[in-house]
Amino acid sequence: MTAVQMKYLLAYAMLEEKERSLTAIAIEFGVNKSTVSRVFSLAIKAGILDKKHKLTCRGCEYVENYRERYEMLSSFLIGLGIAKEYALEDAHNILANCSSYTIDAFLSKGK
Repeated sequence: MTAVQMKYLLAYAMLEEKERSLTAIAIEFGVNKSTVSRVFSLAIKAGILDKKHKLTCRGCEYVENYRERYEMLSSFLIGLGIAKEYALEDAHNILANCSSYTIDAFLSKGK
């Protein structure tokens, strides 16, 4: 998934279940509901969401793994002196565009 797609999915997963909706995510990111719908269709095909837009077991693991790595990576970048707003955005981009090997190397340097 792309960085933007993961932002939508992560934001969706972090909402209380009763508050989760395509509309809520579209409003939060200032995009059309159809944009979020397309991302969720991809997540359904990947087995991350079911057809009712609930996280599957695989989806829960995927989102939790992503969230943990995102938090570690953004903290690492902030620790390097990168402004928080850039570090948070760049962490998404790194996770979406770098191999697990490269990300693990980054994170091992941050420990």
